[in-house]
Amino acid sequence: MIMLDETTGTCRKRIVKESHMTVTEDSEEPRGRYLTHYTPEAKTGTAKPAKQCAVGLFDWMKDRGIDLSLELIGSDTT
Repeated sequence: MIMLDETTGTCRKRIVKESHMTVTEDSEEPRGRYLTHYTPEAKTGTAKPAKQCAVGLFDWMKDRGIDLSLELIGSDTT
């Protein structure tokens, strides 16, 4: 990311780290169907990154009415 320093008018490179989560339906490996992706909220003093990932996923499921019919959640890293 390139940031503009408004006081000096110069541009500076800056690295911004973000988590990007992809949600797929995996009825038969290795075939998976893409469902969505999201970027969890940034870490706060009380909520750790894993919780922010879970909240993002739960909110997505709740918006689609599948939060009560879910049978299984699997993950590869979180």
